Amino acid sequence: MVGRGRFFVRRRATSIKVVGLAGILAVGLIAGDRVTVFGASPAVSESFGAANSSAGTSLPATGAATGPADLLVTTIRTRALGSAATVTGVTDTATNTWTKATGVTAAQADEEIWYSSGANSVTGVTVSVSAAASISFTVLDVTGASAPLDQQATSFGTGTAATTGTTPPTVAASEIAIADVGWNSTATPSGQTPGYQTTTVFQSKASGAASGEQAAWTALSATGTQTYGATLSGSVAWTGAIATFQAGGSPPAAPTISSFSPSSGPVGTQVTINGTNFTGATVKFNGTAAVNPTVTATQITANVPSGATSGPISVATSGGSTDTTNCTPACNPTSFTVTTATAAPHIMFIIDENKAYNSSVGTPYVIGSSNAPYINSLAKAYRSATQWYGDEHNSPLDYYDLISGNNQSGGSKPYTARTLGDQFNAAGIPWVAYMEGMPSACYTGQPTSFYSPTHNPFAGFQNYSQWCGNVVPYPCPSQFGSGCLNTSAGATAMMATLNAANGPDFVWISPNMCDDMHTNGGPCPSNGVATGDTWLSNNLPTVMSSPWYTSGGVIIITWDESISKDTSGCPGCGATGGHVPTVVISANNKGLGQFTNPGDLFGILHGIEAAYGLPFLGHAADAPVGNIGGAF
Repeated sequence: MVGRGRFFVRRRATSIKVVGLAGILAVGLIAGDRVTVFGASPAVSESFGAANSSAGTSLPATGAATGPADLLVTTIRTRALGSAATVTGVTDTATNTWTKATGVTAAQADEEIWYSSGANSVTGVTVSVSAAASISFTVLDVTGASAPLDQQATSFGTGTAATTGTTPPTVAASEIAIADVGWNSTATPSGQTPGYQTTTVFQSKASGAASGEQAAWTALSATGTQTYGATLSGSVAWTGAIATFQAGGSPPAAPTISSFSPSSGPVGTQVTINGTNFTGATVKFNGTAAVNPTVTATQITANVPSGATSGPISVATSGGSTDTTNCTPACNPTSFTVTTATAAPHIMFIIDENKAYNSSVGTPYVIGSSNAPYINSLAKAYRSATQWYGDEHNSPLDYYDLISGNNQSGGSKPYTARTLGDQFNAAGIPWVAYMEGMPSACYTGQPTSFYSPTHNPFAGFQNYSQWCGNVVPYPCPSQFGSGCLNTSAGATAMMATLNAANGPDFVWISPNMCDDMHTNGGPCPSNGVATGDTWLSNNLPTVMSSPWYTSGGVIIITWDESISKDTSGCPGCGATGGHVPTVVISANNKGLGQFTNPGDLFGILHGIEAAYGLPFLGHAADAPVGNIGGAF
């Protein structure tokens, strides 16, 4: 059946009269509803949306023309059978600028809210995502509000009680709250939070990845926290998001650019753009969007994205757009030149366990500890990240975060999500992961006295059997049953591989249960911090004197989580794993001092992917998680 329609709602005191029909378009389910609200401002005057019937990377929806200069808000739910398909952009028939308000990724799904303030009238909106997925979304035309965006919250879980989480208190009395709950499979929502007006349910029935969503809204008349929920007809994986927008006001001022640097570099180069009115900005390099730029009102840092070509850098917000050909004062040059990278970076990542950042956090700790003289010498000579955090207090999930951008909670092994290993193989980047104490390459058996399979996250994913030859034992001599604690022989053997022709560009190292500071006492030495420090002092000097390192190498040392009582995290990132030590070593950062930008384990994945020009997996694309690449 192919049809089209919309319904009209007129409010009178406590009665509602509905006239008309919802409709269906060939691209999927399409419905429109136009609401005339008397005596209420702000309010939703119209909503329309779509859901696809087969997985795709974009989906359009059409409706009646929205009001001029209204606030447009789009609530979006996607689901892919591999790693979650995140929203890469929202476009419309009037080429308005859209900005992401909030989002959450979990259980193969992505839930996001985007908005366009003071938008020109549109009759259609298209959502694009990063991979083929089921897509369902709702567009809400809001009158009486033109941003600014105020508060946001997200949540996810499994069951029948779906919720958006609770926002911080709103800053203004007159605002509008836009909420959305989404679900995997098929479900019918009911029992929605009183006071909220719901829109049409959009249910995608894409084969194997069905999902749906329903948006809702309420006009606020007093400040306070906001939350929304609904009861689903069956127990499923669900996500929720809510955002509030202030009433009235004028669209924000258009952005201006005053300078940018550097003016050239290969894909992955970090570029700093200075100017004004950047809040909520998106950035493009000659038309190719930068992924997850770090934005303040007066400065943007963005990595040159894969596929970018030489040309102007453009900045767009809900207040307008500009580019580097219109700098004030004039930029010289006016374009960024994308060059060919001379060589792939060499990055070594070493993961240790369960220690606090310093004594103010608690014990045992690393920075400032007399038990870790070698680590502290590296922290002083190179860059110590002073505001870095574990994602959560669960080691296996932290390790999954580091290679997939998601803790895979709610899934079952082998996980289908895409990993850093998959990305390296697809891009032709040689890599190796060394597991100290692992009995053999491709080992999937039980723990041994010194080896824990939970510290080999690669083994938890479905493609492990295809590339497990990249995951091998750290080459300790057999006579050192407890590992390479007191010898450099393992590092020497490893460097023979790394320095060889076609040696790996990326190296992961999981020391054994003693050498990673995990275990204090039998069968390990009693002082875990001292043990880990000794291991590093006997293994890193060999690496740092090698051609592999001196030709542009970077070494990252971090801890998966802090001590159990520490549940702190970086601002806005949602981390609860506590304040951890993180040290970045490279020839380029020696003597530069502390790295004070905040971040978490997802920010380490972000920095690694950015260095190799790879797309960001899962939460590595979220702005609050930081970018450890800034310390390189």
